[in-house]
Amino acid sequence: MKKPMVNALKIFFISLVSIATFSLVYYSPGIPPFLKPIVPIKYRWTNEEIVRQITEHKVDKEFLAYFERDPERTVPKDPNIIVAPADGVVKVVRDVKGGKRIVIYMSVWDVHIQRVPLSGKIVDVVASQHEDQEDFKCGGCPQNITRIDTEIGTVTVKQVTSGLATKVVTFLKNGQAADIGQRLGFIFLGSHTVIELPSKAKVSVRVGDRVFAAETVIARY
Repeated sequence: MKKPMVNALKIFFISLVSIATFSLVYYSPGIPPFLKPIVPIKYRWTNEEIVRQITEHKVDKEFLAYFERDPERTVPKDPNIIVAPADGVVKVVRDVKGGKRIVIYMSVWDVHIQRVPLSGKIVDVVASQHEDQEDFKCGGCPQNITRIDTEIGTVTVKQVTSGLATKVVTFLKNGQAADIGQRLGFIFLGSHTVIELPSKAKVSVRVGDRVFAAETVIARY
C-alpha cells in the first residue's frame, strides 16, 4: 500500500477515535445518539436520564414504547398455585393480620402490566392514597386496591405508583370474573405491587427473588 494511502488511513482512524472519545465524554453518563441504534435497548438510557425525563415530562418516545411493552405470559399448569401479580424483585415477605403480605418492587426496566394472581371474582376496586410507610416510603402516592374473592378467601392486590409518576390503571371491574394470569392493570414508571394473601397460602418466595407476572409461583395452598 502506498505511503500517502497509509497516512490517510491513519488520519482517518485517529479522527474517528477522537470523535468517538469526545462524544463519549460529552454525552456521559448517557450514550451518544449515533451509538444508540446498536446498543441493546435496555442500556440506551441511564437511570439519571430516565428520572430527568420523567421530572421534565419529556419522556423519550423510544423508551416509552419499550416501557409499555406487554408480552404474553404462560401460567404454570400446577394445581393450587398463586402467581406473581407483577414483574420485579421481592422486597418484603411478612405476616400481617389474617395472612401474608408480599411486596414486589418494579424498576423502570420491568414490565409494568399487573396480572391476576388467583382466579376468582372481583369484589372491590378502590382508588386511594398509599399511607402505610412500614414496607416502603411512598406516603400519599396514588394506588388502586383490587380485592378478589377466591376459593381460599380474599386476595388483595395493591398497585402503588412512585413518587415521580402518578398514573395507575385497573382494567377489571366490580363483579367481573377474573382468571389467573389475566391482565389486571398497569402502573406508569417505577412502582410497587403489594399482594395480601389469606393464611391458607404457603409463600414460596423470599426477599431478593426476581419474579415474573403470571409465571412465577409465589405461593401454594
